[in-house]
Amino acid sequence: MSKRFRIPGRLATRLHELGVGASAVLQSAGLAPGLLDQPRIVVTTEELFALWRGVGVNSPNPAIGLELGTETKAEHFDPIALAALSTASFGEAMEQMARYKQLSCPEEIIHEMDDSEWSIQFRWLLADSVEPAVLTDLCFAWVLCIARHGTGTRISPLRLELARQPTHAKIFERHFGCPIVFGAVRNAIIFRSSDAALPFVTSNAELLAMLAPQFDEELKQHKGEESFLRGSGLRSRESLLGDGRRCRRSRANCTSARARCSDGCRMRGIAFSRFLRRLGISWRGTILITLCLS
Repeated sequence: MSKRFRIPGRLATRLHELGVGASAVLQSAGLAPGLLDQPRIVVTTEELFALWRGVGVNSPNPAIGLELGTETKAEHFDPIALAALSTASFGEAMEQMARYKQLSCPEEIIHEMDDSEWSIQFRWLLADSVEPAVLTDLCFAWVLCIARHGTGTRISPLRLELARQPTHAKIFERHFGCPIVFGAVRNAIIFRSSDAALPFVTSNAELLAMLAPQFDEELKQHKGEESFLRGSGLRSRESLLGDGRRCRRSRANCTSARARCSDGCRMRGIAFSRFLRRLGISWRGTILITLCLS
């Protein structure tokens, strides 16, 4: 299990877009001033929590976590999210993300389902304190974002359970489209059991077939490793495309793999490029993602 979290390289830009100064956040969090300027940003659980507490302290917007967890531009989805969107259903997407979370951080996505309800929780495996509210909001907004992008609908959960005391209930009700239960014993987002079977309009078996084996191989390599520093880890889409030169394959192997992927997709006659265009991603970019993950 990796002991570090990867921070998206565009976080500073995203904070700026939402009126939050990255330098003020880092100062409040007690983190290095240039942390978010690094080409590859990794932090411990303690540093992650401090970072998101800093965001909460420096933003007057009570919905800051919800906005940071809601992505409107598909080109900013990372490879794990792309793989999730390529699955057949909402339930499969969450299973995919839960499994591959092991690649990138000490975090679990926990699913519990009965005849009527399906609950999703995030567990921080190395945490010594309660996670910041902003991080909780971001995680649940991210789940809803994947669900809505994938299903192509305005799906809403049955309810959202938050351990915190009541605050800004209307904002949360408006964002999630469901009742909010404050003072709960857990932080969880609750969907209908039947929601797990909702089909994804973004489903693409061919793209998943390209990405999934790479994740499986990375998962195998990362088992037993103690940090990102001993393995390649998963990189965000932007970083992957920018750091193609760091791919561990030789030039000959990269060329061969690219040819195999391209030829295989052409042989199947799939509407692959149309799918990628719908998500705002180029064919070339996806090939590079696959190569750099392998």
